[in-house]
Amino acid sequence: MTSNNLSRIPTPEELGFVDVISTFIIAFSYALQFGNNPWKCDCSIGLYIKYVENAARKFKGITRHNVTCFSPPQLKGYVIGSSKENNAGTAWAIHTLNVYLEQHGMKTCIPYRDFEPGGIQVEQIYKNIIRSRFYIVALTEDYQESQFQNIEWNHIWSSFKCEIEKLFPSWKHIAVLIQLIIQSFSENNITVPEHFQWLEKSVASASTLYCPNCCKGKCSDFEFVSKNDALSLCCAEFAEPFWNFPKYSCLQTKLQIVNYDTLKKPQIRQHEKSNSSNYFILDYHGKCPLLYFPYNICKYPDLVTVNLSDNNIQNLPNISCLSNLDTLDLSNNSIENINSSTFSKLTFLRYLDLSNNLISYIEPESFNYRPGSLMYIKIKRNGLKSFDITNIFLGFWFFEVDCTENKISKFTNEVKGKRFRKGELIGGGYIRMTSNNLSRIPTPEELGFVDVISTFIIAFSYALQFGNNPWKCDCSIGLYIKYVENAARKFKGITRHNVTCFSPPQLKGYVIGSSKGNSSIYDLFICNINMKNKCPMRCTCFQQPSKERVVVNCTFSKQTKLPSNVPDFDNLDIDFSRNQIKYVQFEEYLNRTKRIDLSYNDIIHIDPLIYKIKTLNYINLYKNRISFFDKTILQKNPCNLVFGEIKTKCRCELYWIKTWLNAIVVKIAAQIASPVI
Repeated sequence: MTSNNLSRIPTPEELGFVDVISTFIIAFSYALQFGNNPWKCDCSIGLYIKYVENAARKFKGITRHNVTCFSPPQLKGYVIGSSKENNAGTAWAIHTLNVYLEQHGMKTCIPYRDFEPGGIQVEQIYKNIIRSRFYIVALTEDYQESQFQNIEWNHIWSSFKCEIEKLFPSWKHIAVLIQLIIQSFSENNITVPEHFQWLEKSVASASTLYCPNCCKGKCSDFEFVSKNDALSLCCAEFAEPFWNFPKYSCLQTKLQIVNYDTLKKPQIRQHEKSNSSNYFILDYHGKCPLLYFPYNICKYPDLVTVNLSDNNIQNLPNISCLSNLDTLDLSNNSIENINSSTFSKLTFLRYLDLSNNLISYIEPESFNYRPGSLMYIKIKRNGLKSFDITNIFLGFWFFEVDCTENKISKFTNEVKGKRFRKGELIGGGYIRMTSNNLSRIPTPEELGFVDVISTFIIAFSYALQFGNNPWKCDCSIGLYIKYVENAARKFKGITRHNVTCFSPPQLKGYVIGSSKGNSSIYDLFICNINMKNKCPMRCTCFQQPSKERVVVNCTFSKQTKLPSNVPDFDNLDIDFSRNQIKYVQFEEYLNRTKRIDLSYNDIIHIDPLIYKIKTLNYINLYKNRISFFDKTILQKNPCNLVFGEIKTKCRCELYWIKTWLNAIVVKIAAQIASPVI
């Protein structure tokens, strides 16, 4: 197709293809020669250019019979397929240098990542060079051959010369920048004996963390996770930053707090000579306890460890400036509240200890921020009365959330509309809730799950330790008990950190997971329903998850008709036997009923609408005074009806009863003769 007047490529729809990829796959079976045409390099070519550029690296014919841009002016002469993006250089710039610079508080702009899709390349080069304070150019061979190299380099140089006087006082910052670039190379060469680098995408600080080799085997017994996931959980427990190992401890620089008494604000001072790589450590447990953080702490953004335990700090200041912080120990202080933004900027914070404080409330989503690195969250022995579910199911691998010895009596889901779905939560860890005031487990809806099974599947990625709580073993636990009991046969940890029933009396002392297959005990996990919740007078009502029903037992209650109200639940199992009912009227709640027992009454007539209820699969009318049936009963299987002896005068119009019964008998006989196995 060379030497024609082609200027644009049609869309996939115009060509008769489904999408861009299928267009390219099919078209690539043909040697397309489109040179010497007045191509307008706009979005019509932009649809395909990524695929063409990738293919051009393997197939030289794509550039040999080239498509050369004729317009617009900024692209005139550009040959499609000639960009020669340097994969190794790009990978290093994005995944190594860029990550390292941003870890050290610098904001970067990388064309492949930050330029606006579809924008004019030259204009974006100009705009981002003007906005930048420093420039890093990797002079690879491919860059020097790039069509944009001269444009970019000339503009960088002229911009740098114009600003050189303004920059002169900040040469020390340029020196630091050069040092960081060098370090970004050198840290890739770190080796720790008997350890390997943990390359976990969901952990922001993974590039600095090293796991013991035994994690590839078996360091610990994580029986609640698969073998593939055990590696992640093992690293979450045992991984340490390289500067904590003896080989690299020389990189640490210890800081001190000086000039502090009750009248002066504490400040940090550096007494040791700083190393070329600054990993600052602040550890203070002085004779005079701190009331607040050192006022100049943000002057040390390279702090990796802050241990201010055993002081009297009451409030946490804004410490988002500590962008490289790995360990924060504030145990044994007087902190009262944690909000969702307290730690959200501490991307590399791995170890957080807030034990033995006065914390009474933690806002939702305080720990599940991303990017992040939290592995240890210790909140033992505080004053927590509730705990939000978003601070438990974090969605990434961690080692523990330890809330033992608080006053937690309930779990909340305060984030409006928060729902957890399969595949959304990746990872897991230990949730330690022993020695609190927990007495019931919320329903799946309260927790933000779709149903019981999805709750259990997701929760089972976490090792839940709920022992030593005053558990009321009612329907809230009954919802889950079958799944827990089944799991307990394989995983001993479920009974090792046991949930022991405190009430009711008939279940006191029973350990969840210890039934050994005796399912009859499940029936005891019920919740009573009182008159306030529409249980009829002189009746007994309760939820019974083991049989997936809500029982309304009104036997011997002197009822003369069906009550107008019963509890607002589905799967009702109603017993009105042994009463004085004569007429059975239709009530709305019968649409939510699966069984009804009306035996031993004086029933003469039943509303035909009742037989039309599809969910009502069992009706007991034994020992009543019924002598006539409406034809609507044909909608019910006789095997689901109990009549006893009924005397009626046979008439031709009732012949349908014989036909109905005979048809069912034939059907049952056929099933017995040809059983389905």
